[in-house]
Amino acid sequence: MKVPAGKPEKGVQTRQTKTFTVTPFYMDESKVTNHLYVEFLRQVEGLEVVDGTVQKNGQIWLILGEVREGYEPIIYRNNEITVRHQAVSKPVVRVTPFGAMAYARYYGRTLPSMAQWWRAVRAGGDSLEPYRPSGQVDSSGEGMMMNHERVVEPTQTRPPEDNRLQPVFDLPANRLGIRGLTRNVNEWTQLETGEGKPQFHIHGGNGELDGLESYLERKPWEAFAGVGFRTVLLLPTQEKAQ
Repeated sequence: MKVPAGKPEKGVQTRQTKTFTVTPFYMDESKVTNHLYVEFLRQVEGLEVVDGTVQKNGQIWLILGEVREGYEPIIYRNNEITVRHQAVSKPVVRVTPFGAMAYARYYGRTLPSMAQWWRAVRAGGDSLEPYRPSGQVDSSGEGMMMNHERVVEPTQTRPPEDNRLQPVFDLPANRLGIRGLTRNVNEWTQLETGEGKPQFHIHGGNGELDGLESYLERKPWEAFAGVGFRTVLLLPTQEKAQ
């Protein structure tokens, strides 16, 4: 889905704020599913499964096993990686930035930058508050200020059914036709540094990581049960820091 250009966006880099000019780009309609990610893995040569992780050249791409109690979406058995039927259309999680970037590069794409992700949220009209299927509302009166937007941390007493991952196309599309930007699970984003090496951050406002720590730099081998990813297609003119 094409995301139009707009006013400069403010990205978050630890405790500093930088302004970026975001030009139009294409963003996936939904997060990458278990099915799509496993299909990608099946096409990659030289993968190894070591101690419950999928690796390539020593880099951990994906952590296998139960994501939540009773939910193990991707399994490795008889030297084959497969997806359980009930998990086919749900977002792949416990993918590291290494694994997400490898998927994106394979298809000629990349991870969204922090500024691109925020642009897609604002242009699409998504709520920055966590999605609560049960109709729960935040009554604490407390929140976190991030780029002049109020991001409310979800309650800690959410019923078990609200923690189930939903199929990506069960979520409604925003004004741009993009689904689940601030729902279901958080997402990996990147920030290019002056050294030419990207930093990796988590955006989303829903799932296990919802506070300020989500915006701090993460290591490329880290993976979380509440974090997936989507990709973007860069157009010729890329964003530049001002």
